[in-house]
Amino acid sequence: MRVSVLASVLAALLPACMLINLTESEKLRDAVNGYNEELRWSRMDLAVQRVDPSHRAAFQVQHTGWGRDIQLADVEVVGMRVADEEIESATSTVTYRWYDQRTLLIAETTVVQTWEKRRGNFFLVTEAHAEGDPGLLAELPEELLGGDAEVEEPAPESESEPEASEEEARRDASQPTG
Repeated sequence: MRVSVLASVLAALLPACMLINLTESEKLRDAVNGYNEELRWSRMDLAVQRVDPSHRAAFQVQHTGWGRDIQLADVEVVGMRVADEEIESATSTVTYRWYDQRTLLIAETTVVQTWEKRRGNFFLVTEAHAEGDPGLLAELPEELLGGDAEVEEPAPESESEPEASEEEARRDASQPTG
């Protein structure tokens, strides 16, 4: 009986020990593949857990129609590149074959994902359209772009006031007095 209890304990602990011994490149590969498979099967609740908290608002905007208007047909991780020897950050290139539920047209889009190691795990920090149909990822509003977008300055009010008063003067002049 003691042997079966010991065997049960070892069987339960063995998977945990195996996860601890993963190399950094294996952790990266698991994060990239896991995230993209979760997207493939519309498991947005699980995919968002692999997204860095600072990027989650952008993730939700970019993937707003996924699982409803956009359905993934196939996902292929076509490449991964580590940025440094310590494997603190990396990029992955992923090709999605997808269709728009409204039109049922199939499209293909390649996306570049940026990953960073945080607290011992890899988290997605950005996704960007690389080639193919740009309709897969929704555009981000300026407040989520991180200040990289150029912002148009509104015209000073003093410039717009004379135009308004000249227009009013023309209207007043065209009306008969009496």
